[in-house]
Amino acid sequence: MLDKASDWIANGIGTLELTKREVEIVQLVSQGLANKVVARRLGVREGTVKIHLNNIYRKLRVSNRTGLMLTALPRRDKEPATAIGGSTKSLTGR
Repeated sequence: MLDKASDWIANGIGTLELTKREVEIVQLVSQGLANKVVARRLGVREGTVKIHLNNIYRKLRVSNRTGLMLTALPRRDKEPATAIGGSTKSLTGR
C-alpha cells in the first residue's frame, strides 16, 4: 500500500504547490520514518527536515503529521483521485 500511496502523493500533492523536496519528505514520512531517518536518507540535517515539514503543514493547512497523512493518503472508502487528485484506481485495484 505504501508504494501506491507514494505514487499518489507524488502525483496528487505535488500539484498543491509543494516543492520536489517537500514531496520527497511527505513520501518518506508516509512510510513512518522519523525526522532523523528522513534527514539521513536525504543527506540533510534533522532541523532542515523540520523546516520543510513546517512549510508543508502550512501549505496544506494541517498542524501535524497525523493531519498530513490524513490529507496526503487516500481514504479507503474513497477513490485516490477524490482524496488527493491522483490515479483513479482504488486501493484494491478494482
